Amino acid sequence: MVTRNRVVMPAMDQNLCDDAGLLTEANIGHYVQRARGGVGLLIVETGAVAYPVGATSRHQPNLATDDCITGFAELADRVH
Repeated sequence: MVTRNRVVMPAMDQNLCDDAGLLTEANIGHYVQRARGGVGLLIVETGAVAYPVGATSRHQPNLATDDCITGFAELADRVH
């Protein structure tokens, strides 16, 4: 993988998702700001693949349903 630099932001729980575990503007804005600040590789926070089972927080990203695709697609588009 080639990145623009060696600055890596590791996964950190933001706990900014809504009550269904879907990404919010606050989530996306956080990553957009890091990308604008020069981070070469963003690692998205932990998510629950069987949400809410296994989630460490109610506001952790939900990866269990197709409902999460829109938010993650927008996140990817905006940080790129």
